Amino acid sequence: MRDGPTQPILDLLAAERSIILSGTFDGLAQIAVRKEKLFARLADGQVTAGRLRRISAQVERNQTLLAAAMAGVQEAVERLAVLLRAADGFNTYDSLGQKSEVNTARPAFERKA
Repeated sequence: MRDGPTQPILDLLAAERSIILSGTFDGLAQIAVRKEKLFARLADGQVTAGRLRRISAQVERNQTLLAAAMAGVQEAVERLAVLLRAADGFNTYDSLGQKSEVNTARPAFERKA
């Protein structure tokens, strides 16, 4: 079923969902520009409440997916930071419960193949 003036927005939201799910976020900037134009045109027309609810549901779905993707990226950044700190050394405790630092020795020179 085609929804007239709302169909281009629904199609664009479906494309946005595909981009988010694929993880190729570089296409989101273009989607945002097109979405802004389509929503501006939608404000000028007659749209039923049912069609607006359908659009709203898809927008919310995409926002949820994008928030989850951003949380995943943040988790990866935090994990990388932990790994980088571990490469410099780590803290441990001796048999008396005293904290001590274990530093990893960096080679004085670097070999390149």
